[in-house]
Amino acid sequence: PWNVYVLRLATFFHDVIYDPKSTDNEVASAALWEEFCHEKSLNDAIRNSVKDLILATEKHKVIEDSSVETVLQQYFLDIDMAVLGKQSEAYMAYAGLIRKEYQHVPRQIYCAKRAEILENFGKGQIFQSELFQGLLETQAQENLRDEVNLLNQGIIPGESGGVQASG
Repeated sequence: PWNVYVLRLATFFHDVIYDPKSTDNEVASAALWEEFCHEKSLNDAIRNSVKDLILATEKHKVIEDSSVETVLQQYFLDIDMAVLGKQSEAYMAYAGLIRKEYQHVPRQIYCAKRAEILENFGKGQIFQSELFQGLLETQAQENLRDEVNLLNQGIIPGESGGVQASG
């Protein structure tokens, strides 16, 4: 089916360019996607749909004037955020990996900014589709609160002396 094809391509390309120091990863990934489309002569409907899904991850919001139906965008965005709804231990292991990506940021600034970002995520519903809200919302909200509490104490998950994932 067409939607499955578009989702697969968007999943592959949405983080194909990822630099923790950059603020335009999604735009750069979309540009690389368009370059790929040009080289492979993919049709405009596929090109535009995948591009919209990639760009929707920039602000984690549905693009209103997109040709991609809203529910498909919601599922794609929820899949991108699903890691937040992992079981606590797995989430804390993930949070430790995020720190490694941002090791160039001084520790105190990292704790403050990451806590701020997570608090903003947790202010509303994290997931957009009813399915993901039902499956992962509660756990994701708990994970964010737990990590924010640690960060506010200067504890970074996964660090020596911090919360370690076991096993």
